[in-house]
Amino acid sequence: MLTQIDTLLIQKDQTFYFRLGRKIDEGRYRSVFLCVEKATRKEYACKLMEKQKMITNKDVKDLMNEIQIMQQLTGNPNVTKIQEAYEDDESVYIVMELCKGGSLLDRIKKHGRYSETDAAKIIRTIAVVVQRLHSLGVMHRVLEPENILFLGEQEDSPLKIIHFGFSTFFKPSEKFSEIAADIWSIGVILYILLTGVPPFWAPTEKKIEEEVLHGDLDLSSDSWPDISEIAKELVRKMLDRNPATRITTSECWKIQLSIPTFLYNNLKRLACCQEKKQISWKKC
Repeated sequence: MLTQIDTLLIQKDQTFYFRLGRKIDEGRYRSVFLCVEKATRKEYACKLMEKQKMITNKDVKDLMNEIQIMQQLTGNPNVTKIQEAYEDDESVYIVMELCKGGSLLDRIKKHGRYSETDAAKIIRTIAVVVQRLHSLGVMHRVLEPENILFLGEQEDSPLKIIHFGFSTFFKPSEKFSEIAADIWSIGVILYILLTGVPPFWAPTEKKIEEEVLHGDLDLSSDSWPDISEIAKELVRKMLDRNPATRITTSECWKIQLSIPTFLYNNLKRLACCQEKKQISWKKC
């Protein structure tokens, strides 16, 4: 058991600066609480990790990676802002911006399918953040609807990507495969946004893994007839099982830059884009 990591973080008496409130999320190694800064009465989210559960050097490395990555992304409007990170004798605390609008998964459950316009707005925002991560040599690794929050309850509230606890730095020699994995995840999110269901489904986790590896990608069911060929092609290329033929980061970035044209122009210009094939959809 790791009992002291005070060479890594500032030591503080948590109770002096913040008051922890109700628990708002819980995982295997950490809990997230609503917290209030006593000096300002401002609300934050506080991720608390008990030191007794941090039993290996890898646990410490993962924690420090998470803090370092969030600090490097400070100023990005679509990443939860880290306020500070510190420890006491028993726990490590990461105080972050509080998101009150629920997760993307919550909104999918509430609203069902998204229009192509709204789905593309979300995918473009996620892709911008991922592009920044990859430029820093970082792979997110757990991009999924429950790890995408909204700052407020308004429909147009800013989107915030969270959960960098499994993120990792990758070497230049690993770059291709690492980037491909994140883009695959974005492709899964896009599929869910457009249809309201995941691309691969089975009764057990093992069978879901088999479907991911070998199952057919269904773009012809009842959910798909009213979805454009452009969108279908993007999904196919993002969910290409072969990393060597999946969309690259630079290609994905170009697609995201072209999406506003696809989204906001009128039907005549959209038809022109389709005819000229100026937008391509690819997978990771």
